[in-house]
Amino acid sequence: MLHQLVDGTDGLLTRLAELFDAAADRARAYDRDDGDDEAFYLAKDLAGAAARVRRLGEELHVAPERMADLGPLPPSRHHPAAASPCPPAPAAPLPGRTP
Repeated sequence: MLHQLVDGTDGLLTRLAELFDAAADRARAYDRDDGDDEAFYLAKDLAGAAARVRRLGEELHVAPERMADLGPLPPSRHHPAAASPCPPAPAAPLPGRTP
Protein backbone atom coordinates (compact mmCIF):
# COMPACT_ATOMS: atom_id res chain seq x y z
CA MET A 1 0.00 0.00 0.00
CA LEU A 2 2.83 2.42 0.81
CA HIS A 3 4.40 1.74 -2.58
CA GLN A 4 1.20 2.96 -4.26
CA LEU A 5 1.48 6.14 -2.23
CA VAL A 6 5.14 7.01 -2.84
CA ASP A 7 5.87 5.56 -6.30
CA GLY A 8 7.73 8.32 -8.15
CA THR A 9 6.08 7.62 -11.49
CA ASP A 10 2.52 6.64 -10.75
CA GLY A 11 2.06 7.00 -6.99
CA LEU A 12 -0.69 8.93 -5.27
CA LEU A 13 1.65 11.69 -4.07
CA THR A 14 3.08 12.13 -7.59
CA ARG A 15 -0.43 12.36 -9.04
CA LEU A 16 -1.51 14.79 -6.33
CA ALA A 17 1.48 17.04 -7.07
CA GLU A 18 0.57 16.93 -10.78
CA LEU A 19 -3.00 17.91 -9.92
CA PHE A 20 -1.77 20.91 -7.90
CA ASP A 21 0.57 21.89 -10.75
CA ALA A 22 -2.27 21.73 -13.28
CA ALA A 23 -4.51 23.82 -11.02
CA ALA A 24 -1.67 26.35 -10.57
CA ASP A 25 -1.26 26.56 -14.36
CA ARG A 26 -4.98 27.18 -14.73
CA ALA A 27 -4.87 29.94 -12.11
CA ARG A 28 -1.88 31.51 -13.90
CA ALA A 29 -3.96 31.61 -17.09
CA TYR A 30 -6.55 33.73 -15.29
CA ASP A 31 -3.81 35.99 -13.97
CA ARG A 32 -2.43 36.57 -17.48
CA ASP A 33 -5.87 37.23 -18.91
CA ASP A 34 -6.97 39.98 -16.58
CA GLY A 35 -4.16 40.66 -14.10
CA ASP A 36 -6.20 39.21 -11.23
CA ASP A 37 -4.13 39.36 -8.02
CA GLU A 38 -6.23 36.61 -6.45
CA ALA A 39 -5.35 34.28 -9.35
CA PHE A 40 -1.66 35.11 -8.90
CA TYR A 41 -1.71 34.23 -5.19
CA LEU A 42 -3.82 31.12 -5.79
CA ALA A 43 -1.33 29.92 -8.42
CA LYS A 44 1.52 30.55 -6.00
CA ASP A 45 -0.26 28.63 -3.20
CA LEU A 46 -1.04 25.69 -5.48
CA ALA A 47 2.51 25.52 -6.82
CA GLY A 48 3.78 25.59 -3.23
CA ALA A 49 1.44 22.73 -2.31
CA ALA A 50 2.76 20.72 -5.27
CA ALA A 51 6.34 21.28 -4.09
CA ARG A 52 5.48 20.22 -0.52
CA VAL A 53 3.76 17.05 -1.73
CA ARG A 54 6.80 16.19 -3.87
CA ARG A 55 9.12 16.73 -0.88
CA LEU A 56 6.90 14.46 1.20
CA GLY A 57 7.18 11.77 -1.48
CA GLU A 58 10.96 12.15 -1.49
CA GLU A 59 11.10 11.84 2.29
CA LEU A 60 8.91 8.74 2.27
CA HIS A 61 10.38 7.01 -0.78
CA VAL A 62 12.05 4.33 1.36
CA ALA A 63 9.02 3.76 3.60
CA PRO A 64 7.79 0.63 1.73
CA GLU A 65 11.16 -1.10 2.13
CA ARG A 66 11.47 -0.04 5.75
CA MET A 67 7.96 -1.32 6.47
CA ALA A 68 8.78 -4.66 4.79
CA ASP A 69 11.91 -4.94 6.94
CA LEU A 70 9.74 -4.87 10.05
CA GLY A 71 8.53 -8.40 9.29
CA PRO A 72 5.05 -9.88 9.60
CA LEU A 73 2.39 -8.09 11.59
CA PRO A 74 1.96 -9.26 15.16
CA PRO A 75 -1.48 -10.70 16.02
CA SER A 76 -3.93 -8.02 17.00
CA ARG A 77 -6.06 -8.20 20.10
CA HIS A 78 -8.64 -5.98 18.42
CA HIS A 79 -9.38 -8.14 15.38
CA PRO A 80 -11.03 -11.49 16.13
CA ALA A 81 -9.76 -12.99 12.87
CA ALA A 82 -6.18 -12.41 14.00
CA ALA A 83 -6.71 -14.10 17.36
CA SER A 84 -5.77 -17.71 17.92
CA PRO A 85 -8.51 -20.06 16.74
CA CYS A 86 -10.90 -21.49 19.31
CA PRO A 87 -10.98 -25.26 19.78
CA PRO A 88 -13.84 -26.90 17.90
CA ALA A 89 -17.08 -27.36 19.78
CA PRO A 90 -17.76 -30.95 20.88
CA ALA A 91 -19.87 -32.87 18.42
CA ALA A 92 -23.47 -33.24 19.50
CA PRO A 93 -24.57 -36.86 19.75
CA LEU A 94 -26.79 -37.99 16.92
CA PRO A 95 -30.40 -38.76 17.88
CA GLY A 96 -30.89 -42.43 18.71
CA ARG A 97 -27.21 -43.08 19.41
CA THR A 98 -25.43 -43.15 22.69
CA PRO A 99 -21.93 -41.85 23.02
